[in-house]
Amino acid sequence: TDMSIQGRGFFVLQSADGLTYARARNDSNNADGALVSSGGEFVQGFTTKDTNGNVVDSGALSNVTIPSGLIAPPLATSNFFTSMNLNANYAAPFATTTAIYDSLGAVHNMTMTFTPADTDATLGNDAWNYEITMDGAEVTGGTPGTPETLNSGVVRFDPDGRLIAPAANVTFNIAGFTNGAAAQDIEWRLFDGTDGLLTGFAGTSAVTSTNQNGYGSGELRSLLIDQTGLVSGIFSNGASLQLAKVALASFNNENGLLRNGQNTFVETSNSGSATIGAAATGGRGAVVSGALELSNVDITEEFTDLIISQRGYQANSRVITTADEVIQESLNLKR
Repeated sequence: TDMSIQGRGFFVLQSADGLTYARARNDSNNADGALVSSGGEFVQGFTTKDTNGNVVDSGALSNVTIPSGLIAPPLATSNFFTSMNLNANYAAPFATTTAIYDSLGAVHNMTMTFTPADTDATLGNDAWNYEITMDGAEVTGGTPGTPETLNSGVVRFDPDGRLIAPAANVTFNIAGFTNGAAAQDIEWRLFDGTDGLLTGFAGTSAVTSTNQNGYGSGELRSLLIDQTGLVSGIFSNGASLQLAKVALASFNNENGLLRNGQNTFVETSNSGSATIGAAATGGRGAVVSGALELSNVDITEEFTDLIISQRGYQANSRVITTADEVIQESLNLKR
């Protein structure tokens, strides 16, 4: 959570006296998970999300808060695919298992069994009857110990072993689960573009790859802050969720800001009102995570002050030298 700004802009902080602004942040989480500075100011940002879970970088500001032990909710499987070859010369059934997640984040094993059939009398398997099942003990209305059929049908291949039926993805419904999870529709994706993910070549029946889009619940493992100030949580289940977006403020006259101590500034009539928005937009700079500014002063101004101080010191040293010479001359006159 160490952050600096590459370019123009200031971080926005909420203190007991109102808003203050800073160039660099060395923040930590307080007992409530809010990002706070060493002086106790709350880092401000956007926390409202749209229906897709994305942070909206407009509207009212609020404290950027990342509660300890944050849990990412599970995602029920809505689609899966299995890339495989079914041996055109094989006479026995072939089965493979795919794991899916329900709405509670529980995992269930779904078995796909393919039984070969020669429908064109070519002594080769141009079709396979398939059945998708799950243990009846896990499905609402199922019988424990007996496979419950979720979907069944036929896959067909042309003489070149390419999938021709079904001609589109297959969607089926699971009425519910005995653990209380909700009913869900699942899409079996059979095509990658126009290419079928199932083939019927002469060769070993085997699964090349399989994947599904669900996952169980997960605990927060780390944070990622990008150049727009977006704070994302990386969770143990592999999910990445948007949590907040750090806000930046810009001013028409940054030199008009008043120093407030602890590397913070306050708005004045000379600086103009703050224009607040997301980083890397509206002329505001980019946020650099894991970094701090070495200095937030005006280098030209500091060098000017240094020269003035040096000239003053030089003039004062000459006064002392002159005074010493006068005293020496006075002593000589006495002698």
